[in-house]
Amino acid sequence: MPNRKPTIKDVARHCGVGIGTVSRAINGKPGVREEIRRKIFQYMEEMGWRSTSLGNRFRLSTRGQTVVIIASTCALERKYYSELPRMLLERLTVRGYSPVVLYGRCRENLAHCLEVKPAAIVVLGVKSYQSDAVRNLLEKGIPVVGIGECGEFSGPVVFPSHRTAARQACERLLAAGHRKIGFFGGMGIVKKAVRREEIYIERIRGMLDGIHDALPGIDLEDSAVSDCFSDLSGLRRKLESGNHTAWIASDEKQCLQFLHCASGLGLRVPDDVSLVGFSPDLPFYAYPVDITRFYPDNNTHVEQVLEIIGAPASPTPRTFTADYLFHPGATVKEESTHEHDESV
Repeated sequence: MPNRKPTIKDVARHCGVGIGTVSRAINGKPGVREEIRRKIFQYMEEMGWRSTSLGNRFRLSTRGQTVVIIASTCALERKYYSELPRMLLERLTVRGYSPVVLYGRCRENLAHCLEVKPAAIVVLGVKSYQSDAVRNLLEKGIPVVGIGECGEFSGPVVFPSHRTAARQACERLLAAGHRKIGFFGGMGIVKKAVRREEIYIERIRGMLDGIHDALPGIDLEDSAVSDCFSDLSGLRRKLESGNHTAWIASDEKQCLQFLHCASGLGLRVPDDVSLVGFSPDLPFYAYPVDITRFYPDNNTHVEQVLEIIGAPASPTPRTFTADYLFHPGATVKEESTHEHDESV
């Protein structure tokens, strides 16, 4: 059946039963022999057939307990998260669970989960507004674990240790002889950061905290600049001044923007200015040059999620972090320490 989705009529015809039998099977009603029900479900899974009813979709799971993965569309746009649904699906299946992925409409899908009571729920891209719904689910004994960061979340959350990695990035640049280190980050509408409290993105705040740990005297107004939704004028002015010999970029997008801006000014990376980036787990050839970078340990995050939902007791609000992994790359130049011996 190329170029069209299979229908309930196709399922009935293939399985040699009537439409009414298929309907009773997917709605969990009596009157269908077990071998027929399994044959129907197996064919539906093979052909990618999906019921529009959330409850019916859960009844299609025949291999084990259902785990619902709820992913916000904005979270999937970030490459940090793009591999996690696939990895979770594979690991959950190996562990004997039957995973179901629901995209978008997070509030509505969390409410539906309260009715159908899956074995566990994973929320990809957590938001504070989900906290009440998550609390209700936990009170009903349904394990919920979030991936990401937000100001308030009622259950356990898993995310990379941004602060630790940013501190390590600074320490590597300091060890290479750099003393004036700048930060280029996606800070939303903030054009430049004067105080940490002005930044509302948890990941960026964690990175700034880590940079401060390694460089306690850093002046954010002088050394931190935002892309402000791809407005590179602030970064361009900083690079033109030549005050910083090295930079830390907060994401893949900022890494690419930095390379573009430096190239436009005739600056060579790393000969004229060094760069350490944060990025998703990407191959070295994903960039024009081999970026020295930190990337999240998705394998550890998936194992943390599995451990939480497999625990005998209901999970409680708690933070689970994992260190970033490091790719040495080729964008950090060793500086002569006597040339840049002033502290920030």
